[in-house]
Amino acid sequence: MKRFLTAALVFALLCPQMLRVQGAQRIDMIEDAFSAAVKWFEKNGDFTQTGSSSQDWFAFCLGRLDEEDADTLDSYFDDLWNYVEEAYQTDDRLDAVRATEWHRICLTLAAGGRNPGLELVADGTYYRGYTAPLNAQGVNGAIWALITLDALDCELPEDACDDRESMISMILDAHVPGEGFTLSGGESDLDITAHALTALAPYYRNARTGLSRDTQMLLTQSVEESLTYLSHQQSQNGGFPGDGSPSSETCAQILIALCSLDIDPLTDTRFLQNGNSVLSALLSYQQPNGGFSHTADGDSDLMATGQALLALTACKLYFQDGSALFDLTGRCQSPEFPADMTYEIMKRELGTAAPSMTPVLIACVSIAMIVSLGAAGVFTLRRHRPRKK
Repeated sequence: MKRFLTAALVFALLCPQMLRVQGAQRIDMIEDAFSAAVKWFEKNGDFTQTGSSSQDWFAFCLGRLDEEDADTLDSYFDDLWNYVEEAYQTDDRLDAVRATEWHRICLTLAAGGRNPGLELVADGTYYRGYTAPLNAQGVNGAIWALITLDALDCELPEDACDDRESMISMILDAHVPGEGFTLSGGESDLDITAHALTALAPYYRNARTGLSRDTQMLLTQSVEESLTYLSHQQSQNGGFPGDGSPSSETCAQILIALCSLDIDPLTDTRFLQNGNSVLSALLSYQQPNGGFSHTADGDSDLMATGQALLALTACKLYFQDGSALFDLTGRCQSPEFPADMTYEIMKRELGTAAPSMTPVLIACVSIAMIVSLGAAGVFTLRRHRPRKK
């Protein structure tokens, strides 16, 4: 008995130190993989291709972690805003169907400390429905609109076409009972399930409140069923079958979801198979040159490496201080919706729908409204460019 108590005391004394060592080893492993992937992407990517999915997410990761030279990122974000201004001169603006183009660009700018501006956020989220359905591209529209609003902690106007609860309802409508989430009907999809879990994570963890009781109950049930579904889908090597065949991108998205839900991907037994984790499965796709491949027998490519960098960024943040990948509230000032501003006022002042406004015109509208309402200085709209915090 005395020996048992002695052993227990020794374990209790050493356990915190063992956990610190384990945590340091985790971070080192993730850091090594991240650094190698960044070097590959810098060599093979093109920092002049602003507005492309892979390049924007790469800039997001560097901005989120303050990993890149400030001048280099500043130049990229300036070019990205130029891309937005040019796109707003076309009929479709950023895209006729995909609201996620707005979401990615807003998140990328915010990760770099730039306020994306009221009009850019509104056009892609709560006012999107006035010109095109938010879910025109499937449930991804609602998922990433919700992630964007919560990432920036945005307040919504009273005349919002879609609010947080309606977006969550769209997402929950895409849940397959007893399984995961589907893009636009049909069978559950692993990647869409991961995206949905990432969007719903703050509400599941009660980091965000205010939903109706019925919505909160359904959300909790859907998340828990989806986690069970993912656990059952995991392969013995820690990976996932993906859309017909295993892929690194599916591992990456599920890693982001787990970290967002405050689930340790390296110790939670639901996501360990024969000692293999989702992270170890993802790292098995990393090639000797540092890049990540889409499939186990493929070559390094930009999309796979960009998605892997997002997951590694999520892991770095999670194991360092428990923060979430898309919690950007400390990165930039949240766009403020002016008091008394509505969609109809914006439409009337311009003589066209509000989402047609260019970033240049938004300043003109703010001046016109201040004069017409006799309330100079009551509210402020975004200026020509998003600025650093």
